[in-house]
Amino acid sequence: MARAAKKAVSRRPARAAPRRTVHNRQRLRQGVQQFLEGIGRSRLGREFDRTVDRVTQVWSDELLSGYAEDPNKILTPIPGARERGWVVARRIRFYSMCVHHLLPFFGEAHIAFVPGRSLVGLSKLARLVDCFSRRLQIQEVLTRQLLDTLQKQLKPKGAAVLIEAEHLCMAARGARTQGSSILTAAFSGVLDRDPGRRDAVRRLIGRGGRA
Repeated sequence: MARAAKKAVSRRPARAAPRRTVHNRQRLRQGVQQFLEGIGRSRLGREFDRTVDRVTQVWSDELLSGYAEDPNKILTPIPGARERGWVVARRIRFYSMCVHHLLPFFGEAHIAFVPGRSLVGLSKLARLVDCFSRRLQIQEVLTRQLLDTLQKQLKPKGAAVLIEAEHLCMAARGARTQGSSILTAAFSGVLDRDPGRRDAVRRLIGRGGRA
């Protein structure tokens, strides 16, 4: 494989303005109230007077805000790409909610691709991670959704998505494993077919393990 120029960037999603909600806030509020009643804590004292409203707001406007955005409209291709090397966005921080226990998992996503005829504004990659992660998720599904969207919208010669995350459903319950993380990876195109290129991606993002 010919040596190619490699372009690595580190991106973190900027603090976004509150997005429009697609949730039924009244039903959410009722659910929070019923949850507190179910655990026998419907009367928590003055310091908890606004707990129901706060929980409703954070779930609707923050934790599940990804449902209000169409991921297919985030990656706007820039045609006429001349880049022949790698494009790598590393350490994109994200926070998500596990669909199994409604507990958080969080970590870093790494995205790499070999451009075809289009590039994209690098901040859009972080925005795409934010859109998909701020939903009820499974890490494996999140990894695949990011890869499929990247492949569909930009049509690169090859792409890779690697995610490393800590899960509170492992740390706070069950075996209560502390300090462990889960690594998932998905590849497409030339990066899927060529083990040497896959290893090169892992070296670029600083992950030597095999996925």
